[in-house]
Amino acid sequence: MTLLRVLVVCRDRLSRAGLAAVLDQRSGLTVVGQIAGDDNSLLPLDIYVPDVIVWDVSWETSNAVNSLGLLPEDAPPVLGLGCHQ
Repeated sequence: MTLLRVLVVCRDRLSRAGLAAVLDQRSGLTVVGQIAGDDNSLLPLDIYVPDVIVWDVSWETSNAVNSLGLLPEDAPPVLGLGCHQ
């Protein structure tokens, strides 16, 4: 069976670890990395080589939108998770 390689992005360390743990328990998925996705950092896609990015934007949607804008055109699909005020 082919595993879907997932990169978890979330600024909050505890939320990031929890989301990664839940995803890693699912059959067919493997978490290849967890990063904060800070505003000024580009995602190290060449290191993790994910098939999909799961991005928990939480309450900081404007910061996440700025960071998403830095993704290259050939970046894998992004599943965004967030909260609305």
